[in-house]
Amino acid sequence: MRVGHPEQDTTAIDSTSSSRLLDGLARTGSTTALRAALPDALPWVTYLPAEDVDLLVGELVNTD
Repeated sequence: MRVGHPEQDTTAIDSTSSSRLLDGLARTGSTTALRAALPDALPWVTYLPAEDVDLLVGELVNTD
């Protein structure tokens, strides 16, 4: 999850928790939920073009 300024109410989760969250969402096949969680779990995704995000989401869902 993105961590902002100390005065903001934010919660950071570690990379293991992020990985488990993404794995669980990918297993559901819900691309909408997965796409919504990506920016918090993988902040660099915000710099990708939309078609690359689509590719990433597709690959995460199709990974066994």
